[in-house]
Amino acid sequence: MQKKRIERLLLAVIGSYMQHYIDLPGLPFITVTDLEVTPDLGLAKVYISFLGEESRAKKESLMRKLLAEHHWKIKREVAIRLKHRLRKVPAELRFYLDEQPARAARISHLLAEQ
Repeated sequence: MQKKRIERLLLAVIGSYMQHYIDLPGLPFITVTDLEVTPDLGLAKVYISFLGEESRAKKESLMRKLLAEHHWKIKREVAIRLKHRLRKVPAELRFYLDEQPARAARISHLLAEQ
């Protein structure tokens, strides 16, 4: 199976989980912005973004809280939902904070004001 197709499947499963099962107080919206897997499928790097006006420190704190509570549940969801579609699912999921969408929105807002 192609790497890009595997990444799309993982992105869909993880994004769906975040949308349906994660409820952190004071957090308006979480989105999975990107996902990369290694060629051997041993590692998946998941980039998430918190949409809102929170500071980077607050977003990092929210991400740590989210991962402490949901990391193993997300791994289990990936394994359950993709076991019939993939021979091997990533053994490790690493989550990273993606600031790109917030930056893009800020730039768009600044350009619209001019």
